[in-house]
Amino acid sequence: MPPKQAGAKLSTVIPTQQELDAARKILAGTDKKALKSKFASMAHWLKDNPDHAVASSRGEDRRAYLEQFMVFQMRQKGTSTTQVSSSVVESGKQKHQDLRWWSREKMNMELGEKKAESWRNSGKLATRPDPVTGSTDENFIEYGCPDDWDSFVQNDMDRYEVNAAGEADDGDLELLRSVASGGKTAKVAVKVEPKTAEEIANQKAIDLKENPRPMLRRFQDYELECKLLATKAEDTRYTSELATDVKKYLVKVAKVIKLLNNMCTTVMQSSEVGKVVDMTEKLIQEHDTLLEWAQQFGLAEKAKKRSRKA
Repeated sequence: MPPKQAGAKLSTVIPTQQELDAARKILAGTDKKALKSKFASMAHWLKDNPDHAVASSRGEDRRAYLEQFMVFQMRQKGTSTTQVSSSVVESGKQKHQDLRWWSREKMNMELGEKKAESWRNSGKLATRPDPVTGSTDENFIEYGCPDDWDSFVQNDMDRYEVNAAGEADDGDLELLRSVASGGKTAKVAVKVEPKTAEEIANQKAIDLKENPRPMLRRFQDYELECKLLATKAEDTRYTSELATDVKKYLVKVAKVIKLLNNMCTTVMQSSEVGKVVDMTEKLIQEHDTLLEWAQQFGLAEKAKKRSRKA
């Protein structure tokens, strides 16, 4: 099962026809027991990634969302990165290590070039594809940087990682607890309640209020990308409607950039920050939709997967 992802929403996944065909082919060859297991896997994932549209679906609509869930899984497994679950265990109690997902540029800015390079070369950081384009190019992937690394080292705790090309099952987690407790099976069960939709929204607002610069850079990149796309669409046959949509989108992006610029220099009320979060999420989804249409018309390149080395 793919791990919980900040802002992940299954109903916003837009699969290509090729991805849908692959998912349907897998489901067509699945027996009733395995199919039930896949539905259960999706339901469990939804507990950590609430999506009302999916949760309330039934019948054929539910199966269509299962196809989207299969596509989501295939995208995760189709990259050259490895999903990582990180856990710290001390005296029978389990603690979770929070990660900040930073690009190379962000790491250099936050940690300094030398320290950032040292962290990347250590091989201890988890990585993931670019959240917007899915690119696994070394210049676009993001690194999972521990939020309290210094405290973690000073306490002399051991960091255990479960690395899996696919899913980490209960056996992997039990093994993790056993190793951390010196070979003895951990007897203390720690129940982690899934966050509510309101808690997730509040955390997003807090993160944006604390550091709006990454979001600002994202939308500045969107602005440049879409200006170039609008020019291409105007000069290409049968894409005039796409050019119009991109220009309308640029007006919204300019407004968000102005708001994010203001957040970098002034303190904004929490209620207003929540509105900005909602606006950015909608525009990110709209950007992905426009980019997919551009790819279909041959105006933008699809993200290329890096081939694995033998």
